[in-house]
Amino acid sequence: KLSLQPIVENAIQHGLKQRGRGTVGLTVERRERDLVITVYDDGVGMSSETLNRLNRTLSDPEAPGKNVGLKNVHERIKSVFGEAYGIVINSREHIGTSILLTFPIMEETAKRMET
Repeated sequence: KLSLQPIVENAIQHGLKQRGRGTVGLTVERRERDLVITVYDDGVGMSSETLNRLNRTLSDPEAPGKNVGLKNVHERIKSVFGEAYGIVINSREHIGTSILLTFPIMEETAKRMET
């Protein structure tokens, strides 16, 4: 719950708002025993320095940061499903950003997906 909303809001607020237009997309795919949801935009993107700083903030549970929504989603996924899960951010300045959310497929969910 409430994992996608802050990610999509960030894509609009930080990726597209400065340009005044653009696209936000979402894909959902099964990768073996995981469910991977990707939210992407063709907005302003981030510099490599900004991306590195953001990834350091996400990987350090004690690190304070401005990106509270992203950090909360990442920490919530990790606390419920384990260290192998959470979000991964990729971005290129002037090209856009993609955020992958990875969740395990639980047995009951897997059975529903197969039918």
